[in-house]
Amino acid sequence: MTVIAACKKDGKVCIGSDSLVVTDGEKALHMRKITKFNHFMVGIAGEYKFHQILEEMNKDIEAIKSIPEARKFAKLVYSAYKEDCEHDDDVVKEVVFLIATPEAIYEVDSYFCCLERQDIAAIGTGANYAKAAMQIVLKQEIETDPFDIVRMGIDSAAHFCVDCGLPSYVFEVKKESPPRRKK
Repeated sequence: MTVIAACKKDGKVCIGSDSLVVTDGEKALHMRKITKFNHFMVGIAGEYKFHQILEEMNKDIEAIKSIPEARKFAKLVYSAYKEDCEHDDDVVKEVVFLIATPEAIYEVDSYFCCLERQDIAAIGTGANYAKAAMQIVLKQEIETDPFDIVRMGIDSAAHFCVDCGLPSYVFEVKKESPPRRKK
């Protein structure tokens, strides 16, 4: 029960999410659903345990620059999930990753089908609302920053879908500069 949205425009990529999490019928707000790695960011729609797995992973994973690399990353996360807990295959089938790099947006489902999105992407129960709002803004051809487009998409999903909730969290995916050596 979530919405994760991303937008690529004018060489800039942004990703964001709502903050509503429902576990065992209990609702919690202000939950961050985007995990930052050194070279990319990931949002997950589905089992919240996957977010916890991502948070525990090594953040210095190599940059993702292609569909095969996005699929490989998703497989790595699924393997970590299976090692960590007994899993229900029906729960795993409901999980989708949205991976945002400084250059691209990838959507990977539980069958490891991966699509590279050219301008916008959204996953989760509020995805259709977010996509519709973002498409309207893009079609207007007005000068709108991708950060604002993602925020509008998430706000629309939260307004129209009871499974999504504000506040939202939006981030620009920037290229990381290599760490400086200490003298």
